[in-house]
Amino acid sequence: MPWWQDQSAIRRRVEDCVGRVPEGVWHRLWRDHAPEWRREAVNSKTAEVLLSDLIAAVRDWRSLVEEWLREPETLPLVLWSERGLTWPQRIRQDGGANSTTERGAEAIDPDWKAWATTVLRRRTRQLATTREVQEVRSLWGGDPLEPGTATRFLHSPLAQRLSARNYRYLTLAGMPPNATVEFMPGPAFHAHWDDGEATVPAQRLLSPTEQVLLRWPEHSELQFVTFAPESAIGKAWRAAQQLRALAPWTEQDAFRWLLTGQLPEQPAPIASSFSGRFQWIEFPDTGSAGSSVEGGVITLRVWAGVPEAVVAVAYRDALAGCSQLFSHHGFWRLPRRPASRTLALAAFWDEWQASGAPWSWRSALRSWNAAHSDDRWSYPSLTGERNFARDLRRAVQAVFGPWEPTLHRSKLSQGPKKQ
Repeated sequence: MPWWQDQSAIRRRVEDCVGRVPEGVWHRLWRDHAPEWRREAVNSKTAEVLLSDLIAAVRDWRSLVEEWLREPETLPLVLWSERGLTWPQRIRQDGGANSTTERGAEAIDPDWKAWATTVLRRRTRQLATTREVQEVRSLWGGDPLEPGTATRFLHSPLAQRLSARNYRYLTLAGMPPNATVEFMPGPAFHAHWDDGEATVPAQRLLSPTEQVLLRWPEHSELQFVTFAPESAIGKAWRAAQQLRALAPWTEQDAFRWLLTGQLPEQPAPIASSFSGRFQWIEFPDTGSAGSSVEGGVITLRVWAGVPEAVVAVAYRDALAGCSQLFSHHGFWRLPRRPASRTLALAAFWDEWQASGAPWSWRSALRSWNAAHSDDRWSYPSLTGERNFARDLRRAVQAVFGPWEPTLHRSKLSQGPKKQ
């Protein structure tokens, strides 16, 4: 059989020129090119022409994949679940109609704490009898768990990845929430307890796609719990998120109460959370890498009746907590309001990029000076190009982030050449 009529031989010819082609890529390409080969590959001469077209298509795919890999990986990020903010003992207000007098800062009425505690106790007694709470607790038998048993439950692969319905079937069969679960060849997960055992094929387990960071008094360290949304833990977590609006507590407090029946040491009429987009960026051509957080949002959930001054302090505490956490993990600093010239420089560069015009430092400086000839933002022609490049790079990094891909791959990262 001639080589141009054998798909394996054609693939070998292609891989001799471009290297190994992944199976999925080859099947996709061959599906598109096979009709043309069957129709026109009648001899070695026409086959060589078709082969060159196929090799070019493979190289195009490779360049597209390499370009894709250079793009930043963007993931949603929740740095913590809702965090209860402690009640400040005293509040200092700087200026304004409500500023404090010489008597010092305003003291928080201790009755607010007592009010929140009383409401929390009352609401949890009412919630314990609701159908939603009883349905969730029925997943592990109906009663609240001991703290140690709850910890075993949270780290059980079956509680994390088996659907809530199937997990309840195992509970009805006698499996306790702290059953020992082991991975077995097959593959399968084998659960065993004092008077029984069960085997669950790995194919029945769901993919874990969510992760929660737990801060419980029973844990000496932070606990990361990964689970599938449809799992037993996922169902309990969804219920906790709904319960948080019914009492002065956080979703973590509600989740812990659902599992153990224990109330938080102090209620949380104010809770904060941070969400944003986390980017880990690597540039193979330079070997540089870094991370940043973009579009960060601090969310405060305030129980109705909390004094306004306490809310202002809570926001400052949440902002300080974000800054400290970013600094600890090496993230880019929290965004600040840029100066007017910094913002104007970043907007100038962004508009130039959007126009599609080729970048030239000299043309850019000339355009900038023409727009700002009558103010202090212009740059003199003698030393202006270097200073303009320095200020423009800093402005783009300050406004759009230090690892902005367009910035990295443009001539802006290099600066003007020395004359």
